[in-house]
Amino acid sequence: MTDSILRRYIDYLTVERGLAQNTLDAYRRDIAEFLAYLEEKEKAPQGVSREEIRDYIQLLYSRLAPRSITRRISSLRSFFQFLLLDGYLEHDPTETLETPRNW
Repeated sequence: MTDSILRRYIDYLTVERGLAQNTLDAYRRDIAEFLAYLEEKEKAPQGVSREEIRDYIQLLYSRLAPRSITRRISSLRSFFQFLLLDGYLEHDPTETLETPRNW
């Protein structure tokens, strides 16, 4: 199921938003990693809570620079907006996520 959602999301970014190939590749990697994280937790993207997303982002802080985390948050926001638009969700759990401040 998650592979299908990821494919539909990338198609959406390609067709609807017209993103460059490098951006598509980065978003694909970001969301695939997030989906793998959810799979480990036995969660579906449709059932993830704001707190679980925050836990994931906190994990990113242990290994990534603020700029990389900012892009990951952007990827997550875009992904959850897609899920909302496509009818998978009724509420966007990334709505109140804050991005890290860059130096």
